[in-house]
Amino acid sequence: MAYRDQARGEPDYVLIMVVATLIVLGLLILYSASYVLAISEGEKPAYFFLRQAAWTAIGLGALYFMYRMDLRFWRRWAIPIMGFTLLALLAVLIVGDERLGARRTLLNGHIQPSEMAKLALVIYVATWLASKGERLQEVNYGLVPFACLLGLVAGLIALEPDRSTAFLVVVIGLTMFFMAGADWKQLAIGLAGTAASFAALLFLSDYGKRRIEIFSQALQDPLAVDAHQVREAILALIRGGMLGSGLGSDTLGKQPGHVVLPHSDGIFAILGEETGLIGGLIIVALYALLAYRGFRIACQATDTYGMLLATGITVWLIAQALIHIAVVIALIPVTGMTLPFISYGGSSLVSCLAGVGLLLNISRGGDGLRAEEVTLREALDVRRRDRGTRVSAADRRRSAAQRNGRRAARRSASRTDGAAGRHGQGTRPPVRR
Repeated sequence: MAYRDQARGEPDYVLIMVVATLIVLGLLILYSASYVLAISEGEKPAYFFLRQAAWTAIGLGALYFMYRMDLRFWRRWAIPIMGFTLLALLAVLIVGDERLGARRTLLNGHIQPSEMAKLALVIYVATWLASKGERLQEVNYGLVPFACLLGLVAGLIALEPDRSTAFLVVVIGLTMFFMAGADWKQLAIGLAGTAASFAALLFLSDYGKRRIEIFSQALQDPLAVDAHQVREAILALIRGGMLGSGLGSDTLGKQPGHVVLPHSDGIFAILGEETGLIGGLIIVALYALLAYRGFRIACQATDTYGMLLATGITVWLIAQALIHIAVVIALIPVTGMTLPFISYGGSSLVSCLAGVGLLLNISRGGDGLRAEEVTLREALDVRRRDRGTRVSAADRRRSAAQRNGRRAARRSASRTDGAAGRHGQGTRPPVRR
């Protein structure tokens, strides 16, 4: 296992500060949201807080490991990582722990493979797409095998059932596929297939129909909806008002039977109740800054592989945060999505921090490009007509410089040979004495 040369650039310190702020705020909010629940379950008030702190330490170790490892290591091990992930997803369906009508965890609820699958998918898909080049435009060579891979991972997760995570996995994969060079037609086919698949999952099951019914009621009147989870989350946000009731306040939302899972699925509702609209907007702003830094790292990546890795990780973290917040404010149907770096959950926290470690790794390799920074529009390159791979501007500049250098060398060699031919006729080579 080779470590990256330490002479390379510095990591993105703004990203480090954003993630550190989210972790610290997350621990504070988690303790406030969970101590009543811990007491009601016969545990010490700091039970959930201490467990989350332990997982944070493990996650920071994973972050440092991913930061230090040479990115080529992950390219070499992408297939074994994905193979192990698929086996873990299969194991959940067979011997997983059944809780609340679903099988999502192993080892008595300590490991959730679907969380690790997000990072594994990003690593494997980035490796696979970066190796295809222009052949990605061929349907049989690009879209079909990619759809089979993505459908396999999302299908295993949906069978748990965990439809929200399956949806997130598809969003991550399709975004990376488009950024790698797929055209709008391929993207449209992928989106149509995804919409049809999830519509079938929702409308062909009683569970899905119930979620759609609750969502329809919430759109009309969230406070009158026949769903305890949605109604109590909205009431908690209303009680918070503009400034909130203060961290640690013994408010109604944390009492047993009110906000459902206040330490995980409903933690943004508790955050809004205790810190108010201002606190909620601060958290949203932190995620927005994380998105900016993540896409900036993708734009500055020195190769296609790094650009795809950074894009996939950023889309994963931001989409997951948006889904969690949208559920709490009744914009989308109820899901079990955690809020990255804040919600209680070891597998989610460790996976997210490991993803940040990869982002920091890529940012260190891209620091040499800051003098000629690329914009996000150039990275997306939505107006290009050759439909080639959307590589970073650094790759294009370096490749152009290399081609120009080779042409200049050939022209110089040709002129030298021609001059030698014109002026060297009739001469003899020097005689060795």
